Amino acid sequence: MIRRVYVVVRNPDWGMVPSMLTNLRMQVKKDSFRINFEVDNQKNKIHFTWKGSIEGDTSGKITFAMSGSARSTFLKNHIGLCLLFPASFSARKLCWGISQAKKNTHFSLSKFVQISP
Repeated sequence: MIRRVYVVVRNPDWGMVPSMLTNLRMQVKKDSFRINFEVDNQKNKIHFTWKGSIEGDTSGKITFAMSGSARSTFLKNHIGLCLLFPASFSARKLCWGISQAKKNTHFSLSKFVQISP
């Protein structure tokens, strides 16, 4: 199981840029939910705004989505969707996702996950 999912914007020294959550909207039903929100990440010369959604459907599938805009110039590799797994999790497990080209794909998390002690 995933323990936490979050988006982070980092400065050049990999410090976290604070997030301001706004426009939180939740639709919760007996067997599904949808959460929409907007976030503003800004500190010093870094400014990034984005919209996010989390949706759980009746099959048990949970979908996370985000779309954002840089309001200043900074390194885009300093924005990330982070998944926090238990220490016992094996990154070699096969996962399913959608690529940037909107194509269904299967992949091993070991190509994308950095294991931290």
